[in-house]
Amino acid sequence: MITADGLVTTATAAVTTATSGLTVATAAETTATTNKTTAQTQLTQATTDKARGTALMATLTAELLPLTDDVVVKKYLKKVQDDAKVTQEAAKTAADLNLTDL
Repeated sequence: MITADGLVTTATAAVTTATSGLTVATAAETTATTNKTTAQTQLTQATTDKARGTALMATLTAELLPLTDDVVVKKYLKKVQDDAKVTQEAAKTAADLNLTDL
């Protein structure tokens, strides 16, 4: 036979179980909200870092191109000087050979 006290006890147990489940769900919701906020903050920081990196790369590239061009020009000028030196040394060697006739 079902008594009023038995129904109250069963209802109280159900309320306690529901309250416990609600507490767990609320804690899970709080954790999820915190995790979402953390992820959004990290995304914002990563986006900022990427923008700074892109700007730095553009600056470095702009600085590097003239240096690269300068190196190419200097290598060319050195080759011209080295070729002139070889020509002058050949002329000197030929002149030294003419001195042996004297």
